[in-house]
Amino acid sequence: MEGNLEPTVLLEGHEFTVWSVIVTQDGRHVVSGGQDATVRLWDIQTGKLVHTFVGHEGPVYGLVATSDGRRIFSVADRDPTVRVWDVEAGTALNTLTPNSLHAIAIAITPDDCYVITGGDDGKERVWDIGHSAIARIREQGAGVYSIAVSPDGAYLVSGSKRTLGRDPTGILWLRELDTGALLNTLHGHKGNVTRLVFTPESRFMISGGQDGDVHIWDVDSGMLLNTLSGHTSAVLLLWVSQDGRYLVTGANDGTIRVWQMHGGVLLRTLDHTENVHSLAMSSDGRQLVAGTLEGEIYVWDFPLGSPWIDKIAPRTEEEKVEIAAFRMMQLRKIMGRYETLPMNRLATLLRFSSVEELEDWLLELSDEFPLVRIDGENIVIRK
Repeated sequence: MEGNLEPTVLLEGHEFTVWSVIVTQDGRHVVSGGQDATVRLWDIQTGKLVHTFVGHEGPVYGLVATSDGRRIFSVADRDPTVRVWDVEAGTALNTLTPNSLHAIAIAITPDDCYVITGGDDGKERVWDIGHSAIARIREQGAGVYSIAVSPDGAYLVSGSKRTLGRDPTGILWLRELDTGALLNTLHGHKGNVTRLVFTPESRFMISGGQDGDVHIWDVDSGMLLNTLSGHTSAVLLLWVSQDGRYLVTGANDGTIRVWQMHGGVLLRTLDHTENVHSLAMSSDGRQLVAGTLEGEIYVWDFPLGSPWIDKIAPRTEEEKVEIAAFRMMQLRKIMGRYETLPMNRLATLLRFSSVEELEDWLLELSDEFPLVRIDGENIVIRK
């Protein structure tokens, strides 16, 4: 199915190119970063400019927000800082330094405890938000163009930036988030690895490249499972529906493509606008945001009947068996690695919707795993 997207809101205020856009998790605000070195906060419904944040020395290439939408983190070119902004007050909260002088990539962990940045210097910096300090620095051996953290908080993946005169093959570095241990080095794109995302259950990761291709990878094995081709320029958007069934991709070729994750079937191709340099989707998949070369930002509303924004469907019997097997395997890995772990962290790692659901499951398994014991808010593993 094909068609044209008609914008419902136009946001105007940036001078020149809008290099980065995000939508806060509550869907209320668009945050944008521009060539004019400003970060701007907009009301997504009215299009009103709420705040303009000034302080960067160069174009703002990367943005993230905390899950509650109260803080924004930004990185820019020619600026060795990570800027922290207060959404409600419209003021600067903090400046984290030293960062890469040419920073491009930024991500935030699901628990809002760490921000990870990357840039041309090939260093991946993990920042402790609570202590406003660098927790770890890792040398990647090439410039870092993109970063993503898995929804369960277990994995961190970084994508390379092409260096002139060197092998143009894109590289993905997959690591354990907690320890920084390198799990896999993957090759697949030609040129920059422009976008990265994990599926909601953290089982697969998806990469988009300067070559227009989209790769789907198995996290555990590092195997390339599928390549989705069709975009004719750099991929700017990767978004997976909450039920993991649909993938939405976008590029500055003026198209949005909707794929079925199972089998990689192309379902729709939608035309948006020319000269787009940044794209983002709201967390519920209802709205698409695009930043343009001219400094304008467009917001499109998808029809409520669009399949990728339907409510999460109940698991099939096959999916129930699959998740049960995954949980058993994951629990055995955790038992070999930890002696104690917070229950809420374990619930995330095993893909439970609540700690209570996890407790019920562990009680049912008490005979099979006698060394696992619940102690208040923690789980204790006796060696």
